[in-house]
Amino acid sequence: MEIITKNQLEEVPLPGRHIWKAIGKDGALQSEKMTLGFARFAASIGAAEPHQHAEESIYVLDAHHAAIRWGSAKDSLPYSQPLKKGMLLHIPAQEWHVFECGTEGFCEVLFFYAQTDNIRPEEAK
Repeated sequence: MEIITKNQLEEVPLPGRHIWKAIGKDGALQSEKMTLGFARFAASIGAAEPHQHAEESIYVLDAHHAAIRWGSAKDSLPYSQPLKKGMLLHIPAQEWHVFECGTEGFCEVLFFYAQTDNIRPEEAK
């Protein structure tokens, strides 16, 4: 067993967000099957880009004037949901989504997804 705390994780600034990789590729703890970490989106960090990846679960740790938008294509995200602390989101594999924050807004989440390197293409759908 390996045990760490969030304050032991390295903060990685990325376009539109900061992340702390806890488990997985390049994480504090290594795994070839899953990725788990924390992310912070905020207006002060900049706008995030719509993205897609493996099936993902997200737990909202805290949020203020933040929302998630999603849809079938990077330029077609017609659905929107304001985010609140305590929400649990399930995002199907390859569904486009983006976190957005108002001027003073932010969102802090815990994210988890499988690493698709180990999943056959028919399982990722």
